[in-house]
Amino acid sequence: MRCDHSISLSPLSNDEALTLLQKISGVNSQSGLFEVAQKVAFKCNGLPGLVEKVASSLKNMSIGKWEESLVSLSHSTAQYQIFISFRGNDTREIFTKYLYDALCKEGFQTFKDDQSLQGGAPIEELLEAIEESRFAIVVLSENFADSKWCLKELIKILDCRKRKKLLVLPIFYEVEPTDIRHLKGRYGEAITEHEKELGKDSTTIMEWKQALSDISNLKGEHYKGGTRDQFIEKIIRFANYNRHRLYIQSMYMN
Repeated sequence: MRCDHSISLSPLSNDEALTLLQKISGVNSQSGLFEVAQKVAFKCNGLPGLVEKVASSLKNMSIGKWEESLVSLSHSTAQYQIFISFRGNDTREIFTKYLYDALCKEGFQTFKDDQSLQGGAPIEELLEAIEESRFAIVVLSENFADSKWCLKELIKILDCRKRKKLLVLPIFYEVEPTDIRHLKGRYGEAITEHEKELGKDSTTIMEWKQALSDISNLKGEHYKGGTRDQFIEKIIRFANYNRHRLYIQSMYMN
């Protein structure tokens, strides 16, 4: 049977949104979760599909998970669930494109520079895409620090992590976190080259060094070779576990 016309549904009222959320999540007015659940329902802006997805993902979850979801929903300008930061020459063809495809197949709205914008994006558009994302995956490969763009992305990602609770997962792709932290090997060589151009004591260099140290201290996934698909599946499980933090309203407005 074919449907030749669409039906527009009015947004739910706050009370209707709360009722739907309670029905799906099982949270009642006597629950210790009720206050935060009410705030979550109202943040869904009357979008039934969003209420349903959020409520389903939070069923039987702790108050901490509800609060994380509330913070995520509060950033209403988000357009992407996931942003992938990577050094194209290192990993585009052998890892990142497979990660991107797997995330999209799982239903995540994902930004990858050479996929989302024809011919690659100006740095300003990349930084805006980070600002409009819920979750950043940073693929730290051997030559990541060679790229000023990658370092600028990293600064923005860590800034959004601090300001907006952006979820960040570093992927240590055939590199050691300690080499990044202490600027050994290619990371040290890359920073030395940048210092020659910008000056050893420049504010930009100091910020890049601090950002590399900060990202290396975050808990992430370490790829040392082996089965790529199994490693990517670990990342997918992480994303699914945190799906309650990744909802964006634009997915439910049509």
